[in-house]
Amino acid sequence: MKFWYEVIESHYIDIDFQKIYDYIKSDDPDIEIIDVYNTFIDNVSFYLRSIYECEDLEEEDNEYNINELIDSWGDWFDKTFGKNWDEV
Repeated sequence: MKFWYEVIESHYIDIDFQKIYDYIKSDDPDIEIIDVYNTFIDNVSFYLRSIYECEDLEEEDNEYNINELIDSWGDWFDKTFGKNWDEV
């Protein structure tokens, strides 16, 4: 009898929010700050795969981590653009 089992691996990537911001801005230099913010949130997996080449990322298996990343993305915007960046 053959017994199959799954091996779960974990990988990490060192996220550089400036790199993500610049990548999104490169497509449309006139994009508003709030739209850069929302573009990443709406397409987190796409940008992580595109920039960091993590093709094995499964969004549904990493919901908690992606939500943490989104929270950190917002914190980076607060630090980089000031607390009221989304009101401009």
